[in-house]
Amino acid sequence: MLITPPLPLTLTSGKVRDQYRYPSSIVLLTTDRQSGFDRSLCSVPFKGSVLNQISNFWFKKTEHIIPNHVVSLPHPNVTIGLPCKPFAVEMVVRAYVTGSTSTSIWKNYQSGVRNYCGIDLPEGLTKNEKLWDVLFTPTTKDEHDRPISCEDIGEIRRGAKRLADNVSVENKSHAHLHFYTRRASSLIVAIVLIPHPNLFRDSLRSSQSRRD
Repeated sequence: MLITPPLPLTLTSGKVRDQYRYPSSIVLLTTDRQSGFDRSLCSVPFKGSVLNQISNFWFKKTEHIIPNHVVSLPHPNVTIGLPCKPFAVEMVVRAYVTGSTSTSIWKNYQSGVRNYCGIDLPEGLTKNEKLWDVLFTPTTKDEHDRPISCEDIGEIRRGAKRLADNVSVENKSHAHLHFYTRRASSLIVAIVLIPHPNLFRDSLRSSQSRRD
């Protein structure tokens, strides 16, 4: 597949997506690259188009909770959106004691951590056990992610140059918990469990790129 957008632009390649930036818009090309554990592993046919369209499905489902960047999908692999300034935080919501990465609740619990993302965990939890409640467990979004608390998010927000003062960390956590419960209720008919979705990332749009 060859997609050549018109110039001028700047190109940034991530683990999965290529970004073509214009002054008032951004073109996101979702590739077939498969990444894991901070590295590119292989290429999976049609993965990009499936991922892009699934993402768009959930953006539409949740745009009444928090507005998003999406303008249009001119191609199954392509999203045209508004340029945003992302928060360097990944909003992770968990309902099960599971996971295998260094930021997962099970990996941390197994190594003896009992205060995880600012939440006190009881003794005796077992792998894949359902948690007593849906937990908001953010991580940093860096080269190597790490678990953080809501208080840490506040520090990251204060360190940024421009942030939405009218959106508190508490409101953001409630919004993402709402995201989770909405996704879970949508998929329960298919008997699909969502142990810890981590697709929620917040950002700000500049005043020059707002939709009317």
